[in-house]
Amino acid sequence: MRFKFLSEKTKLFFRIDAITGDMATAIVIDRDLPTLCRQKEACELAADVMVTQPIRYFQIIRIVIEIIDLNDNKPIFLETLTTLEINEATIVNSSYLLPTATDFDNPAYGIKNYFLINSPEEFLLSVSPKFDFSLDLRLVLNKKLDRENISGYRLLLIAVDGGSPSQTGSLFIDVIVTDSNDNHPKFNSTRYEISIQENAQINSVVIRLEAFDPDENNNGFVRYKFSPRTVLLHGKIFDIRQITGEIIVCGSVDRERTSQHQLVVIAYDEGVNVMSSETTVVVKVEDMNDNAPQITFNTLNGLNKSNNLFNQLQTEIPEDSPVGLFVAQVNVVDVDAGDNGLVNCSVLDKTFALIRKYPTEFQLEVAQPLDRERTDVYNVNIRCHDMAEVSRFNEKSLKIIITDVNDNWPVFLQQIYKISLLENNPIGFTLHQVSATDKDLGDNGLVRYSLSGVHSAKFHVDRQGVVTIHFTADRETQDIYEITVLAIDGGSNPLTGTTAMMIVVEDVNDERPKFLQKEYHFAITENQLGGSQVGVTVATIVATDADVAENSKLMYKILEDRTIMNRLYFKLDKHTGELKVAKSLAEFEEQLFLIAILVSDSGVPPRVSSSVIDVYV
Repeated sequence: MRFKFLSEKTKLFFRIDAITGDMATAIVIDRDLPTLCRQKEACELAADVMVTQPIRYFQIIRIVIEIIDLNDNKPIFLETLTTLEINEATIVNSSYLLPTATDFDNPAYGIKNYFLINSPEEFLLSVSPKFDFSLDLRLVLNKKLDRENISGYRLLLIAVDGGSPSQTGSLFIDVIVTDSNDNHPKFNSTRYEISIQENAQINSVVIRLEAFDPDENNNGFVRYKFSPRTVLLHGKIFDIRQITGEIIVCGSVDRERTSQHQLVVIAYDEGVNVMSSETTVVVKVEDMNDNAPQITFNTLNGLNKSNNLFNQLQTEIPEDSPVGLFVAQVNVVDVDAGDNGLVNCSVLDKTFALIRKYPTEFQLEVAQPLDRERTDVYNVNIRCHDMAEVSRFNEKSLKIIITDVNDNWPVFLQQIYKISLLENNPIGFTLHQVSATDKDLGDNGLVRYSLSGVHSAKFHVDRQGVVTIHFTADRETQDIYEITVLAIDGGSNPLTGTTAMMIVVEDVNDERPKFLQKEYHFAITENQLGGSQVGVTVATIVATDADVAENSKLMYKILEDRTIMNRLYFKLDKHTGELKVAKSLAEFEEQLFLIAILVSDSGVPPRVSSSVIDVYV
């Protein structure tokens, strides 16, 4: 077997051993890059692996690799120090918006909480969720301020992520208490939604926001800014005019990069103690059909560039290639959205057919018998177009050279079969019917089956692929059997396909519990009982069960077939089997107690065993 990646893009991240098929990373993969999966819950990379063998067997296997996030990013604030000015006349429970931290890991490892270190009693921290799933962070005044007593505070804000162990980021908050603005600026809405076209012009206005502050003079003069998180995530694309509240485009708006932006806008007045409020502006980017479909080819024997003027890609196939033979994988990608990104492809030469396998993947196959003596070269032109009202298209040509060729071996429907079998089965019981197909014709396509492996003599497979068992399985003796099923075609040089079959013997409650002793004899002396004899452990009764799971979970109890005195003076723990004194035995001297006990498993129905304990006092 030979193994090879079909896509060159896959080789940027992974490498594969052509002989063993061992697959490994080619670079250190950082899922938190903005070009991969920054702050996304799931991260998957797909790799198409071509599996071939010299006698023209091939198979394409799609492997989806999940990139599991590590908590390798700690929360970061945009700045290390922020300053708040609070008037000493500010009423208790007033709150002040604080900068939030950003964590580039996935949401599970994202920021989960904030807290203050050694916060004085004058302040509390309020943390609540917002529309964009970040946290609203406010410093709450808990106690009246007195500038003449304390003119300033330095607080340490800690952001904690969801990792284990967690990582933290910190921000110093300098609170300056000023001498004595009581109204927050108010937006008309706490959330705005607006749509713009991608490729919007620089300095074009997205939306004009307006917040009203009923205070006078500087206390009522409102200015606008983005939150630190918005600046960090969207500041290269959007800006806000401080005085007018107009959000403008300042960078490239590309829907294929980001389809929606959530901008948190802060309105603040110019009072001595700045009052502020915020709103969220959701900017949805509408798609423009600005991308044509991009076409790439992958073939079994690789692609070469021909020596003609157009540097055309070429491949080779034999002239006895059957109809439906794979020639090339055609991948087409249009990064636009909706109908703009839906593609369809066609091939003009009827000698070949283009079959859609996935929304963006087609397979070029032989559609008619080939004759090299009639035509030895085909220039196959693939044309792909999107479904936009004003469609964009692309074309790419593949040169196919026909070369002068029993080539298909049987293939099972599954590479491995896992069969469950209840033990104590009847001989000749049918386990499963396997099926293998061979694309060849006549005797070359006729398949017969046989078995191999250490345990193969215990099983049988007939001409229809029905596998039966020829012994009665006992799980307690062996619980797993592995055999190899062979599919052999009828060619003069027969080809063989294989599949693995694992037979897992499931448990039946066919074993009853066994006490380690048939009878138990114990003696208790006055010295052993001591001053407080109730609760003293006389003995621990142990039983075993060869079954598994619930069939081996044991329960103990005292039978009522003896004198009731036994149950008054002794108790048996149903789970541990500990026999303890339940009532004082001080009144007895040289007394023999005979206690019948029962152990049962938890099977359905349960199986039981009994024993007798004699306790001499």
